[in-house]
Amino acid sequence: MEKLPPRLHNFTSLIDLRICKYPGLVSLSETTLPATLKLLEIKNCTNLKFLPEEMMSSNTSLEILRIDRCHSLTSFPRGLGYIKLTRLQIWDCMNLESLPEGLHALTSLQLLEICKCPRLVSFPEGGFPISSNLREVSITECGNLNSLPDQIHSLTSIETLEFMTCPNLASFPETGLPSNCKTLTIMDCEKLEPLTSMALQRLTSLRVFTVGGFSGPISFRKWMLPTTLTFLFIESLLNLESLPDGLHNLTSLRRLTISDCPKLASLPEDGLPTTLCSICIWKCPLLAKRCQKETGEDWPKIAHIPCIDLADHRIFRNENFFKYRLWSTNWLPGY
Repeated sequence: MEKLPPRLHNFTSLIDLRICKYPGLVSLSETTLPATLKLLEIKNCTNLKFLPEEMMSSNTSLEILRIDRCHSLTSFPRGLGYIKLTRLQIWDCMNLESLPEGLHALTSLQLLEICKCPRLVSFPEGGFPISSNLREVSITECGNLNSLPDQIHSLTSIETLEFMTCPNLASFPETGLPSNCKTLTIMDCEKLEPLTSMALQRLTSLRVFTVGGFSGPISFRKWMLPTTLTFLFIESLLNLESLPDGLHNLTSLRRLTISDCPKLASLPEDGLPTTLCSICIWKCPLLAKRCQKETGEDWPKIAHIPCIDLADHRIFRNENFFKYRLWSTNWLPGY
């Protein structure tokens, strides 16, 4: 099939349209969508090159737009009139070089997700949507993305920010991140220097923080973590030798996970928070040895914690309670 029916607009009750696995489809220029449409998904149309401006600007009822595995698509048209759009998801578009220029005007947007777009370099002028509804931004596997919009700090409704496998992302804007963010993930962003550019202590609502994937030298000693943290996940920091000073001051911390940090040799001298319910230490041979029950030098620092997981064995002081509370994702805020 090379074309869609030209009179789709005559289906006046149509609210959901999914176009999947049509390699012969190159353009939608002769298609007009019905004004009632609320969800449009275009998936596995590997030769689709154009999304016509008329189609993208005329529909004002669309709420969800998903573009997935359309490898020939290089850009979006200028007009983006989806004033009711709440979810914009762009996945696995290997040749996409630019995002919609009208992105900042999507004032109803709640979720922005961009994944596996290796040729994407930057955001369009205007940056993120200036929306009081935007709750989640996820940017993953965008290998050439080198910057984020300066006004990211003004996204006061943001609850979840995720940056994963963006090796050319060098820094966050000097203005910082939104203070209302509750869940922050920074993984496999080799050039990013979150220690000096993120100002973590300003994130006064942060509850879940995941960081990792830096293979170069890194020091946690001067990190100022917000006291609101409930969950802290430290992963794949191959040259990490020390944890943040003042970790014992995180009086809201309930779970601490440290994994794949082979050079980390000890816990902080001033110990860990008394509020911790769970500590997990995986693939950290030096640290795990010091945390062995009764015999390890750091055992006194963790002996008060109800659930201790050292990969080779687990200690539950109240087994039934903690198996439910600590391993259920339903307990994680924001998940």
